[in-house]
Parts: sequence; structure tokens; C-alpha cells
Amino acid sequence: GGGCCDPNVARDQTEIEQRRDMLVYTTPPFTKTLKIAGYISATLYLSTSVPDTDITLKLVDVYPDGKAYNIYDTIQRLRYRDGIDREAPMEPGRVYKIEQFISIMKPLGVVEVCRTGVAAMNRGAEKM
Repeated sequence: GGGCCDPNVARDQTEIEQRRDMLVYTTPPFTKTLKIAGYISATLYLSTSVPDTDITLKLVDVYPDGKAYNIYDTIQRLRYRDGIDREAPMEPGRVYKIEQFISIMKPLGVVEVCRTGVAAMNRGAEKM
């Protein structure tokens, strides 16, 4: 998606959000300025067909023209879901509770929309 985990890199996410493996959730337009500061968390319940995968979480700012730029994103390798010092392969088909966090501070304007995206990888070139 363009510079995972680097708050200085914002790329248009419009094409990436069309992938079949991407879950996208969008707010209605804001009616007043919104300041986002602190931690944003997501609790995901997921299963996979492989012993390890990466999961990404994005916070995206959607402009009036429809372009969607990542404010921040993060990625987690799921074999380290219990801590970087506790490597644990996943059992295919088993459901796991995964928590991800983003630390952010950004003012959003009146006409903007906020969007989150979750995917199994953070690549833009792959078409699934």
C-alpha cells in the first residue's frame, strides 16, 4: 500500500481497496473537524489456510474527489501474534483473535471521510 508503517509516506489506496482480499469500512462524511489522537485498535477474528501470514491495518483519509490516502498503516506477522519472542505457527482452519494497534495524531477536515482497511498482505501490485 505504499510505505507500511512510515507516517511520512501517503499513497492513493483507491486501486488497492478493490482487491478481493481487502475488507474496507468507511465513515459518512464528517460534519465538523475531527482530531484523531491516541491509539486506534482493531480486534480481528480470522482463520487462515497456511501456518503463517501477515495482516495489515490501515487508516485512510478519503478526499471529496474519491482518492483515498493512507494516514498510517501497520503490519503484523501472525506467527508472532503472542509476542516477538514466542514464535507460534497457526493451525490452518482454526479461528484466532488478533489485536492490532495504530498510534496516530492527525486533524481531519470537515468534508473528509475516514476509512479503515484490513488485508492479508500489504502489496499493491498483486491482483487477487
